[in-house]
Amino acid sequence: MRIAIVDESAVRATIIEDGLAELDGCELFVLTERKGLLARI
Repeated sequence: MRIAIVDESAVRATIIEDGLAELDGCELFVLTERKGLLARI
């Protein structure tokens, strides 16, 4: 499973990423800017 964390707050995104990192078989992507979001996803 791939999960994109989209949050302009890098600190908050890191907290979310740390919580989700414990899931097995999960690929996490952290995006802190909305500019060009669709192209990056």
